[in-house]
Amino acid sequence: MQGVDLELVEGDLLNTSSLEKALEGCDYLFHIAAMYAFWARNPKLIYETNVQGTENILKAAGAKGIKKIVYTSSESVVGMDPDCKVGNEDMQNSLDRIPSDYKKSKFLAEGLVFKMSREGLP
Repeated sequence: MQGVDLELVEGDLLNTSSLEKALEGCDYLFHIAAMYAFWARNPKLIYETNVQGTENILKAAGAKGIKKIVYTSSESVVGMDPDCKVGNEDMQNSLDRIPSDYKKSKFLAEGLVFKMSREGLP
């Protein structure tokens, strides 16, 4: 990326040692990774990647003293108005109203992010 002072690094969300290595010397984390799928033979992998993987990267970031974390969620977590009006971030959603494993996993991951943020993660 020209004109931007950043270094892209890779890690495996399910391999905490790779995450800790990837975060070595970093100040900021932009967590934009997810397993996006309309269907999976093994839906458990969606939850492992999107929920457990999010917890793994956030814990690694906390352990490495990352100054600021930006988590990219999904429009899938936004609640819907029962009258079919446009949804927004103020509308609450719940697992029982979310139709797919991907969307449910992002909802659960976002809840985890909010919880860890309230506990002091930047």
